[in-house]
Amino acid sequence: MYYIKSGDTFTDYLIRLSNGKQLAIAIDSETLNETRANLKPQDKAGYKLKYIEEADGILKLVLEYVKGAQTKQRLDEITRGVAK
Repeated sequence: MYYIKSGDTFTDYLIRLSNGKQLAIAIDSETLNETRANLKPQDKAGYKLKYIEEADGILKLVLEYVKGAQTKQRLDEITRGVAK
């Protein structure tokens, strides 16, 4: 699954998992604005796990938008966080 931005705004993305639980993916607005302001057209950016919290039966995954290509290490960290 890929998180795709639409336009210039990032919003929470809600997913219902096969076990019936819900997962909300959100982008930290502070790192989003900071990173976007510092990106040059040729720069790559990706996501890094900031924190995970659970409230009202929804697991919320908050990601930082950071400069640099998305790495397997970052993706594995996100996956491990959700799998706990």
